[in-house]
Amino acid sequence: MLKIVDNLNDDRTAGGHRTWADQLFHKLCDAIVSGELPPGSKLSEAALAKHYGVSRGPLREALNRLQERHLIVRSAHVGARVAELSPQTLEEIFVVREALEGMAARLAAQHATEDDLAALRHAYGRHVLAAQEKDGGPVWRTADEDFHLIIGRASKN
Repeated sequence: MLKIVDNLNDDRTAGGHRTWADQLFHKLCDAIVSGELPPGSKLSEAALAKHYGVSRGPLREALNRLQERHLIVRSAHVGARVAELSPQTLEEIFVVREALEGMAARLAAQHATEDDLAALRHAYGRHVLAAQEKDGGPVWRTADEDFHLIIGRASKN
């Protein structure tokens, strides 16, 4: 079911203060965005808790946050699944994203730090290399490596 990288302790030492629920939320979000957990796939609490070596409390909190962001859906007698987006929903998202990304780019140009610029250069390089690969694999591996999200973070908004 899952091949998600990781020991949660890696984030705890890097972030210093993130809770287990925060770490799980980010790991699962990255897995959804990267396609590692494809749309419609079932999310078993027992399997996820075992995979990450955590109790169900932090996992449920992370799943609640994913549900609030419409990344997963829960149904009675079915459980949690990764959300599937209709063509209409995708079109609506892209219209809004187009406007927001233009504003984010303007703000990033005003507020980006040297670290932000280095992350953008690195992400751009990864995108170029991925576009040149013949296998047609994903252009990014995690949300942290996505060029557009880095611009959003660099906007400081």
